[in-house]
Amino acid sequence: MGTECGCCAAHRYHLFGIALGRHLLRLPVLADRDLPTLLAVVAPTVQHYLTGPRGRPEPATT
Repeated sequence: MGTECGCCAAHRYHLFGIALGRHLLRLPVLADRDLPTLLAVVAPTVQHYLTGPRGRPEPATT
């Protein structure tokens, strides 16, 4: 684990924070959501961590 970049640790802490807030602290914004809703909110960020930013389409030129 000593060779990973600093951003990898930040990503792990982000996911840990979601789990901590939902299951231990029972923060209403996390604990009151059903799992599919929570996943729909968190999934784009996790996907970004895994694959990088999604490409933006080039503006149309005339």
